[in-house]
Amino acid sequence: RELFFAGKISENEFWERAFKVMKAQGDVEDAKKMWRSYVKPADKNIFELLRSLKKRYRLALLCNASHEWFDYKDGKFRLRDYFDVIVTSADAGVAKPDPDFFELAVETLGASPYEVLAIDSRIKNVEAAKKVAIKAVVFGGMAQFMKTLYDMNIEFEVPAEGKSMTKKQQLTKRRIGDKADRVRHLLPEHLKRKDPHERK
Repeated sequence: RELFFAGKISENEFWERAFKVMKAQGDVEDAKKMWRSYVKPADKNIFELLRSLKKRYRLALLCNASHEWFDYKDGKFRLRDYFDVIVTSADAGVAKPDPDFFELAVETLGASPYEVLAIDSRIKNVEAAKKVAIKAVVFGGMAQFMKTLYDMNIEFEVPAEGKSMTKKQQLTKRRIGDKADRVRHLLPEHLKRKDPHERK
């Protein structure tokens, strides 16, 4: 798996080795189709939130993925539309939770660790980011994520309510909306996006 994520073996080789480790017989093409059938976003509203955040801040995606897996996800979700910087383990030759992966992302952003906020669904990755002085929090779902952003005074537009939103997400939206649709954020200016209509 580590070799696959580091881009050192192909997806076909990965599945062939996986079958050997499991001492099982399987079809490589069937395994590839099965994995792709499980690829879904963490939440249907996440892309709307990312689009809102990108209007104001520079966003980076750190992804443990081979070239094949990332290309599939990018083709399905158009990830490059939402992120300014994308660093994959296959390109970097190192993967999360290695702290070097986070350091590389910070360098690519042209920022210092103290100017970056990392969000990850795995505790071990959050802990790795903290080792290189990055402020990091665990993603525990959209409701918790929006509350974290609000508590940190990060400016964003709350995703519109829809059938895909849970009752907890809708409640979070109302609570945030009651206070303000947008809140102020004091990130360093070079990490903020310039407003094209702002007067010089």
